[in-house]
Amino acid sequence: FGNSISTADIADMWVHEGFTMYSEVLYTECQSGKDAAEEYLVGVRNNISNDRPVIGAYGINHEGSGDMYPKGASVVHMVRHIMGDAPFKAMLLEMQRKYRHQIVTSAEIEAFMDSCSAEDLRPLFDQYLRSIRVPVLEWGVKDKQLVARWTNCEADFSMRVGLLINGRPVATTI
Repeated sequence: FGNSISTADIADMWVHEGFTMYSEVLYTECQSGKDAAEEYLVGVRNNISNDRPVIGAYGINHEGSGDMYPKGASVVHMVRHIMGDAPFKAMLLEMQRKYRHQIVTSAEIEAFMDSCSAEDLRPLFDQYLRSIRVPVLEWGVKDKQLVARWTNCEADFSMRVGLLINGRPVATTI
C-alpha cells in the first residue's frame, strides 16, 4: 500500500501508515494463518498510547499521533470485522483501483469505506481517529434483562458486540 495512495495533508497520514501496517497483518495471515495474524495485531495494539488524536490539525504541517500506525491498522481491522472478509477484500481492491497513485484526504477514504459497508462507519472513524477516549462497555442485568451501554465515547458511537446467551452466540449492536 505504502504511498501508492498518499494524503494531501500530513494530518491524514494514518491513511497510508495504517493501511501499510495492516498489510503486515495480512502478510502474517497469508504466511502463518488467521490466528497468528490476530496475535500479531494484538501485539501491535500494545503500542497504542492514545496521547493525541490520530488525525492531526489541518493546514499547518501537523501530523497526528504516532498511533497512526498501530491504531490506524486496528481501525482497518475493525472495518474488516464489521464488513466481513469477502466485502473487505473487494473494498481494498476497489480502493486501490480507484485511488492508486492519487493524493486523497482521510474524509475521502472514510467516505469510500463507509459506502462499501452495510453499517455506518462514521461513528467508528470519529471515535478512533479523532478522539483519544477508549470506549468502555458497561453492562448489567435489570429486571431479568441484559442492559448495556458504551461510556467514555463519542455521543453517536455504537458497535456490534458478540455475546453468548445460554451457550448460543448472539450479535447485537450497542
